[in-house]
Amino acid sequence: MKKYLPILSALVTAGSAATVACTINSTTNNNGTDGGTDTGTNEDTGTDTGSGDSGMDASGDAPGEAAAPSANIRFANWSPDSPAAGYDLCIAQHGTSSWQGPVLAQAIGDAGTLTFDFPTVSTYFEADVGQYDVEIVAAGGSCSSPIGSPISSLAPLAENDYYTLALVGDSTKAGNDPTLTAVLFQDDAPPTDGSTALRFLNVAPDLAAMDFGAGTLAASSFDPIEVDVSFAGLASQTGNDAGGVVDGNGYVGILAADAGPIEFSCHTSQGGTTDTATASNQTLTGNSAVTLALVNGKNGGPAAQFLVCTGDGTVPSSTLTSTCSIVSM
Repeated sequence: MKKYLPILSALVTAGSAATVACTINSTTNNNGTDGGTDTGTNEDTGTDTGSGDSGMDASGDAPGEAAAPSANIRFANWSPDSPAAGYDLCIAQHGTSSWQGPVLAQAIGDAGTLTFDFPTVSTYFEADVGQYDVEIVAAGGSCSSPIGSPISSLAPLAENDYYTLALVGDSTKAGNDPTLTAVLFQDDAPPTDGSTALRFLNVAPDLAAMDFGAGTLAASSFDPIEVDVSFAGLASQTGNDAGGVVDGNGYVGILAADAGPIEFSCHTSQGGTTDTATASNQTLTGNSAVTLALVNGKNGGPAAQFLVCTGDGTVPSSTLTSTCSIVSM
């Protein structure tokens, strides 16, 4: 059974008398049990306890009312110099400035503890479809004290699709690095033909366009997979031997026969001669969608590293985080 963790309610578009019920909900499936992660959410058993039941279910819908269309969104902190306490987010319907949140503090509630520090990637939460604006706030802060300007150019969330909302750039600007902001990536659902959907992201602030592939320049074995991947952008082309084209979300299909173990590497596009980062002994599992993100890489900071997320478009059953880990040193 899905656990609904409402965080937004009664968002009203300016100048309109219509109230829009808007929630972000945990998509964790606990199969009717708590799963050990939620100690504070009480499900309606149909028994009146005298506590003033409003007649609304946990998602805010009246009994018998069809559930609102929903999307799935997770949050990633890929800002390499973010504070140890991490960040949180506030959101509003696009153009309204009716800020609600902070999102993670309210959505998680008593379900567990999640410090949204670098390079944490949360699990997916259910969210009403539509377009949202975002404010970044300090962990434990409030929507009245945002960090920087609101981000108001994010694409709308579509029904049943999966998304990663990532914090990228420098928290404290160094050199020509981009400053802290939020970007939205749409994630592929896992394929069903035995292949792997593989995507590379460049979120290292001090690095320009990057070429990603199997093998390394050092071993003269580099085979490009996705090339010319700009900061916080998506690949638009593959290498000569990638075996496919990049889809609209930045993924390419990798056949089971090519699944590994593989050593991935990347280097600067347009004449790079040395490996920027490597990730050895990686095995791709069929029927999965995988993101390899190039993280760290702040001007004057630690060198860039690969972070691999093996569960794009899937929801862990009993954790508040996605299956992501640093795989290079």
